[in-house]
Amino acid sequence: MSEGVPRPPAVSAWLMRRSLVPQDREAVMGDLHEEFTAMAAASGVVAARRWYRRQVRASIGYNVRQRFLWMRMAGTVQDVRHAVRSLRATPTFTAVALIVLALGIGATTAIFSVVDGVVLRGLPYWHGDRLVKVTEPSAGRRAQGRARGAMCRRRISSTGPPRRRRSRTWPRCN
Repeated sequence: MSEGVPRPPAVSAWLMRRSLVPQDREAVMGDLHEEFTAMAAASGVVAARRWYRRQVRASIGYNVRQRFLWMRMAGTVQDVRHAVRSLRATPTFTAVALIVLALGIGATTAIFSVVDGVVLRGLPYWHGDRLVKVTEPSAGRRAQGRARGAMCRRRISSTGPPRRRRSRTWPRCN
């Protein structure tokens, strides 16, 4: 630069250069310098420097966010490309990994569906914990001296162990 042309504040220019995305750096810095030169000629160097500092302060947050977003996206795209290349190089491993993942997800879903339906939600009846199953005693029980036609009562519960109440009419089946 020549001696007669005013220069923008050095720290502000450095911050602006560092905060910009590399693809936009030259265009934005060139535009800012042109505006600064025109403002210095019209309003004076002090007002132009104040304007330049305000422009840098207003845009530095946006520029830094854009720079990190650009860097993050570039890294993510590069990682995805590398992963796809690696998977295409070993098709057998890729097929086995996909099958194992599919079976694992399917088994987990099936087990959760059963647990959710039986344990977590309970029976779909009013007072489902009070349902009773009536059966005959097994052959081993009959040999122990119980009557042939004796009936047993067993409480059906999906939320916990059977209640401790004894029935007076039917013997308890364990």
